[in-house]
Amino acid sequence: MSADFLKRLSNLLGCAFLICAILGIWFTGMRSVETEAGLVEIMSSLTLFVAVVVFALASGPDTLGRYWFGTVILVFLCARELDVDKRLFEHGLLSLKHYTGAAPLWQKGFGALIAAGLIAALVMLGRRGLPRLVAGLRDRRTWAVLIAVALGLVAVGKGLDGFERKFPGLVQMLPAGTVQHALFWEEVFELAAALCLLLAVPRLPVGRQAAYHERRDGHHEMS
Repeated sequence: MSADFLKRLSNLLGCAFLICAILGIWFTGMRSVETEAGLVEIMSSLTLFVAVVVFALASGPDTLGRYWFGTVILVFLCARELDVDKRLFEHGLLSLKHYTGAAPLWQKGFGALIAAGLIAALVMLGRRGLPRLVAGLRDRRTWAVLIAVALGLVAVGKGLDGFERKFPGLVQMLPAGTVQHALFWEEVFELAAALCLLLAVPRLPVGRQAAYHERRDGHHEMS
């Protein structure tokens, strides 16, 4: 499948998901972010799911080979957005309570296995992906800028997550509705980050895109 088709598909679906989220906010207000059935939550999950599919199509046979770490991280982000671990277990697999509490031994072992795989993927991403990201930012590549923006949005969103729990004293001093606003913007930032990833995935230097960038870079070096 051509890279141009995947880019157009990602652009089209990203716009569709964004429009659906805006309509959800317009018609249902806070209900669009307060429950898993809210349109903002649903669109975030769908966006990450499509990003996984597009990455698999873009990287081809290397999805579970050369770029396995990217697949693992995208699948984890999608599962996390869907709260898969919390649906299957009392505590999330990345929660310390899962390992120190009364969960069955097999659940703790399963969680440790997943955590180890995720850590391995993150280490590999740091070793192989981070240098490319830095080089891409230096060259102002679209995919690198989108990923950098996504990381920034995730960082801000995580800072707003559990705002009332992290800053109980500050919440009492702020106007009423601040907690709801924090929840709203947390979900909006998470959706925006997911959309950035969806747009970045078909532009990553993998599969045919990798060959394209190699030819382009080689041409620039000879020029």
